[in-house]
Amino acid sequence: MLRLFILTNRLRHMKLTLLLYLPFFLANLWVTVYVCWSDGQRRLIPNQISKWVLLINTIAAIAYGFIWSSLPIALLCFAVLLLLWFANVFGAGDVKLLSAFTVGIQPDLLMPALVTIGIFGGIQLATMYLWAKVNQFKAFEKGIPYGIPISLSCLIFTALSALSH
Repeated sequence: MLRLFILTNRLRHMKLTLLLYLPFFLANLWVTVYVCWSDGQRRLIPNQISKWVLLINTIAAIAYGFIWSSLPIALLCFAVLLLLWFANVFGAGDVKLLSAFTVGIQPDLLMPALVTIGIFGGIQLATMYLWAKVNQFKAFEKGIPYGIPISLSCLIFTALSALSH
């Protein structure tokens, strides 16, 4: 009987956790879809989207209890990415988007998230290059939409952060 009671309580807690997690995941999913479309088509990540990402992930980090450990890392990330923007490596939209998503990623998952961004970015670059070669046009003339691998990777790692809290 005690085992049944413990199992029931665990299931109830799991349902409440998923109910708390679902709105954040759906909001991040919507943002990710929009960023992929916008950056892919226009090479533009609107400031309003980065503000929404920051708001969504700040509330999530507060709800999951890791805001005070992720916020300083997000600020450091912003400072480093700003230097990359000055060096014309990243676009300003990419800097703001990644910094905003970083708030919603647990610090111990940030390095795997950055590695995943690199892997997704490499796959994207190879695909763009091959597609351009096959179709006889310049692949990187309009720039590289880094927002796509950033948002896809961060969607995964914000979800993992929420599920592992």
